Amino acid sequence: MSSYYYLLAALPYLSYDGQAPFLIEEFLSFVQTQVDARTLKIIKSSSLLNLDLRQRVHPFFRRYQLWEISLRHSLALLRAQALKREAESHLSELTLQTEALNLARLAWQAADPLAAELILGRGRFQFLSDLEVGYQFSLANLISYRLKLEIILRKDHFKEGLGQAKLLRLGLELFEGIFGT
Repeated sequence: MSSYYYLLAALPYLSYDGQAPFLIEEFLSFVQTQVDARTLKIIKSSSLLNLDLRQRVHPFFRRYQLWEISLRHSLALLRAQALKREAESHLSELTLQTEALNLARLAWQAADPLAAELILGRGRFQFLSDLEVGYQFSLANLISYRLKLEIILRKDHFKEGLGQAKLLRLGLELFEGIFGT
């Protein structure tokens, strides 16, 4: 088991409330100079967008994938309940993780979509921090760093005014499409 002490020590500290110190591409370029090709491939494949359970992945990332899927299914179940509809049959067959379900409920109660997204981002970040306990300067810590960086970058893209403007623009386009003005 390799130790990545110097590599991890050289990376800036990440805080959900802070700004991303660099982009994912810059992070991967830096890491590429410090690890072998196999390790880099593992880090690259460990992305928030990768929820494919058929792929072979690092055990740390697999635990995150399962939790994230549980979170998304929890949100879908809450949506179905709010709409007074039956949940999809595949959703009811899954075992939901308590932490994911609690986070989904908290986000569901948020005042607006932006607040819900910020709650979900903070929850994801905290889950990764909790999952890291027991790992010391390992590949799991590098995977966690990459995922946390993605979460912060996603949060940094949220701009309340831009979201409202986009929603208004989409509403106008829909209105024009329906009424042809």
